[in-house]
Formats: sequence, C-alpha cells, structure tokens
Amino acid sequence: MATTKISTRQFLKEPDKFITFSEKLIQNAIKYKREIAISASVIIALIIIVNIMTSLSNSREDSASFEIEQVNKKYEELNTKDPKTAFENIKKDFQTVLDKYSNTSSGKFAKINYASICYNANNYDNAIDLYKKALDDFNQYPELKQLILNSLGYCYEGKKEYKTALEYFEKVSSEPDSILKDEAFFNMGRIYALMKDEEKSLSAFQKINAKDKVNERFHFIYSDLVKEKLAINKKS
Repeated sequence: MATTKISTRQFLKEPDKFITFSEKLIQNAIKYKREIAISASVIIALIIIVNIMTSLSNSREDSASFEIEQVNKKYEELNTKDPKTAFENIKKDFQTVLDKYSNTSSGKFAKINYASICYNANNYDNAIDLYKKALDDFNQYPELKQLILNSLGYCYEGKKEYKTALEYFEKVSSEPDSILKDEAFFNMGRIYALMKDEEKSLSAFQKINAKDKVNERFHFIYSDLVKEKLAINKKS
C-alpha cells in the first residue's frame, strides 16, 4: 500500500501566504510611515483588508474540506470490491476539487489521498505525478516528506523501474530521524533481490537486523522477516 488516508485537518495551521504577505506589508508601512508618508487611515484600511481576506480564506478552506470529504466518502462507497472501477468512477470528481482547491490545505492533502487511489488502481503514472506535487507542498514537514518519498518508491516498483524505486527508498533511509528508515531498508532489500543482487539485498536486510540489538523502538515485524530471510540464505 502506498500510503494511508490522512486527515485534511492535521495541517490546517499552515499560514495563508496572502495573509502573511499582507501582515508584512502592514509592518513595513508602520516602520517606514515617515518615508512614504502613509496615513493612519491607510493602515486601518490595510488591516480591514487583512481581516476580510482571513475570513474569505477560512471560508474557502471550509468549503474545500467539505467538498473533498464528500468525494472521499463517494470513493469509499464505490471502493468495496474493485479499486480500478472505483478510480474510473471517481477520477473526474477528484480532478474537479483539485483544480478548484489545489492551493488550500485541504486540497494539498487531497493530492496525497488521490495519489493513493491512483496507486491502488495500478495507475502509477498519475500517482507519481500527484505525489511529486504533494512533495512540493509538504517538503517542510519531515514526516510527510518521508511518507511521500516512500510512496514514490512503491509507485516506481509497481512500474518495475527498480533503480528509480531504490533511489526513493534510499532517500527515506538517509533522512535524519526517519520514521520509515527500517521499512526503507527492508524495501531496499526486497528490490535488490528482485534485481538479482543478493549481496546488496543481504546488506540492506542486515542494516535492520543490526539495530535489533540496540534499539528498543525497532519495528519487530521487519526484524522477524529479516531473520527468516538471513536464515534461509545461510542454509542455501
């Protein structure tokens, strides 16, 4: 699975770019009021504009969240048996809300959700395009960045472009304090095995196994799978 559904409300604390710009404009206007001879009435007018834009922004975010949630619900109702059929029936709805709300926080999260839907329908090219756009949106959030990079690795694996898949899994494994480091090493081991590079495959698996002795927070599911894999290779 490329990724799990993420609540669109998790990162709604992200500042609106226009509002941030307007606030800086006001600060500069106050700081240099003598030089530019700006009057108090103009400053008040700017504050009113910021307040109006804040209200409009919140209203737009609410609308985006509502409409996207409706599309998600529709997909969940359709996705009872065949992800490909559900994708075909929902893709126009998703594209509509993405075109309409792509710059809102809800719209940014919708890209990730829609990318996951594309992946589950084996529509890897669309998934890759959406994940890359989402990477630009969430590059400043380490956890989400790792999740998206990991998902891109799965997408390229689905396309059997194993070298590119490795590049993304390696990026995840090299991220400082990566929450998906162990999964990335495990995936690298799998991919190298698919590429018939047994030496590098075992090397990737052993990087996980070595952590088992010292890291109490280690993901034991990967540890058990790796130990089984290494045991099989010792016998062969």
